[in-house]
Amino acid sequence: AVVSTQSTGGHSRTVVTELTPVIFHSPVSYRALFGNLPVLVAMVPHATALNMRERSKDPFVAALYRTATDHYSKLATSYVDVGLYPMWISGMSPMRRWTWGDWVYQFPRILLFRLENHGQAAFLKVTGEALTESAMREFISGVLTGDIEMELCEGI
Repeated sequence: AVVSTQSTGGHSRTVVTELTPVIFHSPVSYRALFGNLPVLVAMVPHATALNMRERSKDPFVAALYRTATDHYSKLATSYVDVGLYPMWISGMSPMRRWTWGDWVYQFPRILLFRLENHGQAAFLKVTGEALTESAMREFISGVLTGDIEMELCEGI
């Protein structure tokens, strides 16, 4: 389901899109929504997902939308409701996640991947209240410039 009807710069892609297994595993739907852009995925608790339509109610949602709007031409931004897709979310973790600590089980959490190789992703290892707009922006910049490398993941 598309979260926002707002578009940027005359484009038809939404600023932040709900990502579901059906959309992700349908190449036609996925490419139509995201093209060949890298994809930022925010994995959010169900209560946060419910606030996606009303950005002002949740500071994380507002920060995600501002960041997504500013990076619209460089990447696609989406979110996954952890409460609806817990098994799918469990694969959105680094390989051997047990060696990484508790952050992989805390939400909201962010990763960035490329469609052509979704067996690798870059993970922002900051969650919850520490997941600020500036942390998101630094992460995105680092991944897009190659300063932050992709690593193997369980499987998106």
